[in-house]
Amino acid sequence: MSSRAKKITASVVSIFLGIVLCAYGLGLHATAVAPEKGNEPAVMMREPALIKEASVGGVTLDKASGKIKHTYTGEPPKDCAT
Repeated sequence: MSSRAKKITASVVSIFLGIVLCAYGLGLHATAVAPEKGNEPAVMMREPALIKEASVGGVTLDKASGKIKHTYTGEPPKDCAT
């Protein structure tokens, strides 16, 4: 196999792997998010929703328990102005 064919094969495999990982992250990966207070059951959130919540300050990592928790009850925070 020539050097050019190896480079093309490596590129195609890398692109395919990237597409598979993006599909997993956007469609299948979910994380449990606990409520701000209390012992209510956690809610499973998909990664895009979790990223949006984190960008507006809606979730935070509780360092004591290591869990992701909501920072609000009721209405979610408004979109970030920036």
